[in-house]
Amino acid sequence: MILTNKFTWLLGLAIIMTSCLDDSPSEIELDMERDDLALEHYLTTNDIDATKTQSGYYYKKTVEKPDADQFVSGDYIGIYYQIKSLDGQLIDSYMDESKEPRIFKYSQDGLWPVSITYASGLAKVGEEMTVYSPSYLAFGNYSYEALILSGTNLIIELKYAAKYTKEELMEREEAMIADYIATEQLEGF
Repeated sequence: MILTNKFTWLLGLAIIMTSCLDDSPSEIELDMERDDLALEHYLTTNDIDATKTQSGYYYKKTVEKPDADQFVSGDYIGIYYQIKSLDGQLIDSYMDESKEPRIFKYSQDGLWPVSITYASGLAKVGEEMTVYSPSYLAFGNYSYEALILSGTNLIIELKYAAKYTKEELMEREEAMIADYIATEQLEGF
């Protein structure tokens, strides 16, 4: 009698515990699947031949420089870029090559979509590429008015203009300050 009660109790406990396990996908997994399907549809519909990475973004190099320097973690990279949503809404653009490139440190820090950081690991100085990024590697659920909607997949055009050392950036900054002081005719600096 005691053995059957223990067995019944254990069987009941096992049934209760297994019924608590939920094999259905999480909200994040569903969002990721939605993004992946949207990107696949966009690329197929527009007949774009891009390479898919293990991380989940796609890329297509439009200019290759096989003999150029490869970027590595910690490098300071000068880039020109344009970021749009899949439907063509311009989010940000800095493509004027008559100006100095924007500089970012190749690392996991910062406000850049992480897909830009990941793609930089595949790039070399002088190369250009287009990145097709799911929202989970871009701005995720972040939204900003009508400019960036939550869950926006991105098309990012990148031009890798230069690679800088920390010393080169310091010299560049000092030259910019000196030019400003001279232009504004400031004294005492």
